[in-house]
Amino acid sequence: MTQSPTLPKYDDLFRPTLEALSSLGGSGSIEELDEALISSLGITQEQLDVTYPKSGAPVLPDRMSWARSFLKIGGFVKNPKRGVWVLTEEGRAALSKSNADLKKIISAADRAAIAARKAAQAAAEGSSSENGNGDSLSWPDLLLQRVQAVEPAAFERLCQRLLRESGFTRVEVTGKTADGGIDGVGVLRVNLADQQADLLLELEPDAILVASATMRTPSRLGQIIGRLEQADWSGRAIRDKPDEPQRGLVTALRSGEVVEAGLVKRQIILGGYSTEMETALADLVADFNSASAKAEQLDAGFRPKAIYVCRTNITLDDGTTDIPSRPFTERRARPILIWRYLVEVAKVDPAAIAVYCDLKVDRKGFPLPPEFRLFSGGEDDFAAFTAGGFRHVIFNQSLQEGWDDPECGFAYIDKSMGSAVQVEQVIGRVLRQPGAQHYADPDLNTAHFYIRVDDRQDFQRTLNAVREKLGAEMPEVRLEGFSDARDRKRSRLEPRERRTVPEIHIDADAAVEPMDALLETLPDYTGDTINVHGAGEQIRAVQAIGDGSDAKIETRARDHSNRVVARWLIRRAMQRLYPEAVKTVDWADRRFDARVEVTSPAAQHLRDQAERLVDVFLENAELAFETTNPYTVDAVLTRPDQTVRFNNALHEGYSDLNGVELEFARAIDALELPWSRNPTNGGYSIPLLEKGGSRRFFPDFLVWNGGVAYALDPKGKHLILEDAGRKLLAIRDERGNEFVQVRLITEGRWLADPIKQIGVDGYSVWRLTKAGKVRCSHHRTVDEAVQKAVDYHARVPA
Repeated sequence: MTQSPTLPKYDDLFRPTLEALSSLGGSGSIEELDEALISSLGITQEQLDVTYPKSGAPVLPDRMSWARSFLKIGGFVKNPKRGVWVLTEEGRAALSKSNADLKKIISAADRAAIAARKAAQAAAEGSSSENGNGDSLSWPDLLLQRVQAVEPAAFERLCQRLLRESGFTRVEVTGKTADGGIDGVGVLRVNLADQQADLLLELEPDAILVASATMRTPSRLGQIIGRLEQADWSGRAIRDKPDEPQRGLVTALRSGEVVEAGLVKRQIILGGYSTEMETALADLVADFNSASAKAEQLDAGFRPKAIYVCRTNITLDDGTTDIPSRPFTERRARPILIWRYLVEVAKVDPAAIAVYCDLKVDRKGFPLPPEFRLFSGGEDDFAAFTAGGFRHVIFNQSLQEGWDDPECGFAYIDKSMGSAVQVEQVIGRVLRQPGAQHYADPDLNTAHFYIRVDDRQDFQRTLNAVREKLGAEMPEVRLEGFSDARDRKRSRLEPRERRTVPEIHIDADAAVEPMDALLETLPDYTGDTINVHGAGEQIRAVQAIGDGSDAKIETRARDHSNRVVARWLIRRAMQRLYPEAVKTVDWADRRFDARVEVTSPAAQHLRDQAERLVDVFLENAELAFETTNPYTVDAVLTRPDQTVRFNNALHEGYSDLNGVELEFARAIDALELPWSRNPTNGGYSIPLLEKGGSRRFFPDFLVWNGGVAYALDPKGKHLILEDAGRKLLAIRDERGNEFVQVRLITEGRWLADPIKQIGVDGYSVWRLTKAGKVRCSHHRTVDEAVQKAVDYHARVPA
């Protein structure tokens, strides 16, 4: 049997901890202090790997933490902010003492502290008795008494509030029956380190959803994953079939699906500046202000933010250490110079700027201006920072690990003078998309980078590193790089004239009655005691310490599985299939209050009903015009060196056209009608009435002929075979008018009834007759197909 390595006790670490702090100059972060201790004591990796049997948490870092806490009781160290420890004058003097002497001093101090607390508590209780409150409770007991006295619904609201205040989102109570407990779900977005993973696991969640572009996990979470894999949970990336969930830990998503869902930005633009800092900042601020105005104009629901990443206490001029004992206006540290440019030149409100870094400050001799908001990195600071709503954030690399904001779309990065800042590591901080949707203006779907480098070669290396990272993790995100700021401006092409298209929405009026009829057949499980029960399973991993054996997996059948409310079960199933259908159901029906176990026959029946409800919704819903809030064609982003020019397009030209698209674009341009290339994600779109997959249709081209806008898509084969695609051809208002006509074009020769391909020559154009019949016409060339698609014979001059 392998023996566990011997570890120092916490009180053996008193003097080594003081020595480590002294070696760090009298102060240090927990990470620095632990590293210094490990180095000075010659701690081996085998010792660091020892964990507690029950929690699996590492033992040695825990003992180091206890040593610091007791040294604080003794007055030898202090903890001015979370995560930072400082050696006191008493601590410096104590370096002359032995560890045995320190144990005695700290033990006496601990006993004195305990006695003082007891005396204070007794005094408080005596004071309460003298005031006639002999039966009064301590505040924790009083709080507990009041919480226990509130109504169940109020208690549930309290729990929701506490979870939201703790950072959870989408908090929902899933059970509201008087069973003495509360069930609910919520989402807590964290960047998990081992300590955070331990804190999260102490909450005993039913599940942990880890979303990541990579498969890296903290070691603590990795231990749990390893035990589940030993219990036959697959660690391979899988894609579940509908209603056939597999026993797997990893669900794979195509990165394209993440982009299409609007969860990340559509493209990244990198600009390289071998110039003065002010030149890059000026371009950023100008583009930032333009995007802010666009967001307000489009009522986007967010205000763009910008980050500025640089070294902290290094001067801009020669890379030497900045001197804090100078007047603020004479200091050359980069965070200060960026702040001064934003405030003094760009006229940014100082209240909108946060500086988050360990900036050295002589607070007595040369304090910072009161409007300079400095956050030094403690956890309390981080909470205050995130609550501040700052739109400009200046920081060094340390903030990157714990913060990103979907509203952040602009980043200045100073890589001059050999800075080690890795641009590819900052990408993730600005890649998330606000509102989980793409907007009409491409600037709001773009991550803009302004990178200050020493020379053009340095920028090319940066561009290659980012391209390699995106190619591996997000190949669908478009990347542009400019070393000339003029190229960045040339890449944005404004429309030459204003053109609009009526928006199209789902009209579900006809679906209400059949859905209500289906709901009438929904069983009432509120009083059911048989069908609502389902078997559960308990899995336990038992790991022996020190003998090198694998964990022993124990599986035990249980009589019951997790209980949920029928309302939550049905809503969840419907949202997965087609979220819009949820809005058509009256969720106040008392039958939705029934509690069922997730593996019960009742739960399965409710899931089946949810799918039938969605089917009825999609069969009866229609697409309708919304003329009051039309889509307006906005600017497009192109690659200046690859832009193809057109005479009649709304924009000067377009890039990234594949062979088929370019052929159709030239044919459309030859018609001398106004037209536009429609950008995917952020351009004009129409809802698709189909389950799963992409729920919006982005036509490739928009063409205007008279009072009608034609939405053309030359890749319509997959759509014409689906009911959802055929419904695109039948969009009319209540009077039968067609303000937008969708024209799907398929390669080859086709029959309309039944729909099938009968040849590969030419092109087929699809339309709907006034009688509601799908028809197609065959054409030999692209030019003929385009003319038919836009009713060119009835051309109306622009």
